[in-house]
Amino acid sequence: MFYYISQNGNGGFFVEDLKKGICEDIIIEAHSAADAVAKLLTIGESVAGFYDNNSSVCGERWELDIRDSDGTTEPRICGKKLNKVKQTDWRKKCILHWIDGSIGMVAFRK
Repeated sequence: MFYYISQNGNGGFFVEDLKKGICEDIIIEAHSAADAVAKLLTIGESVAGFYDNNSSVCGERWELDIRDSDGTTEPRICGKKLNKVKQTDWRKKCILHWIDGSIGMVAFRK
């Protein structure tokens, strides 16, 4: 299953490390929601600023409250296939983390 995890742009920016697979939107292929969150947190341990800037105004940087029922059989964001997602001022791409450990980036439509 694929699990979508969104980053909140606390402080007016997103934490990004494309080599490690971190950007504003992430989709992780995993056996469960708990496995997806654990994988993201493991990756985050080596990414500068990953845990910074939780804000009383904006909330937590990462939306980690996902459930098994949130999983989809193909990568999607808010129910949309990735080729249908449009860029916004803040969201331009997403990174996919496949269950085999490989990663890939998808640029959203303009």
